[in-house]
Amino acid sequence: MERAGARMGNAVLSADLDGDGRKEEIRLLLERRTGRGGVAVYSDGDEQSRFLRKDYFPFSAVVGDIDNDGDAEVLIGLYDRSKDRSGRFAMKLHVFDYEAGRLKPRWFTDREFEWFGVVRQGDRNLLAVTERSGDRWSLRTWKWQDFGFWLEEPIFVSEEPFSCDTIENGLVATSTGGRRIEVIASGDGWQTRRLR
Repeated sequence: MERAGARMGNAVLSADLDGDGRKEEIRLLLERRTGRGGVAVYSDGDEQSRFLRKDYFPFSAVVGDIDNDGDAEVLIGLYDRSKDRSGRFAMKLHVFDYEAGRLKPRWFTDREFEWFGVVRQGDRNLLAVTERSGDRWSLRTWKWQDFGFWLEEPIFVSEEPFSCDTIENGLVATSTGGRRIEVIASGDGWQTRRLR
């Protein structure tokens, strides 16, 4: 899994999206003048494809084979207007395929999240997300089905916020209080271990 995250609108990530052995460059875009944002793919310095939309503000990109078909997808974390018509912005997720040199929107969620990444469990890749509900934060995995993601049970729930970093066969969650939990894939489940 490759990841880029930087200040909104200027993150760059390199990954082989089309399987030709050469890395394409994925750039998160923000046009402050027009209020449009999006993502673009470059190959050998030339723009191949671009997706732009008003009130679409990307902040993170991950490349991984999230549907387990052997081809990499581009996952974009973005701030988008919430669907409740309040005018507020929420963190959401957009998944793109990259086919024949073109970005193609594949899946989008209105569900809000704090962090996302791609983790390996056995012979499949899963989407891992952290979500907040009231005064609790949870780590969950989403499994790809033919039409989109299927939400699985929480791996753990915390009373304090935490951040995550992916590792080879799982991830490490670190709370704002400094507690660390290692989450390792074990068969079709997860094992958690407090590190400190």
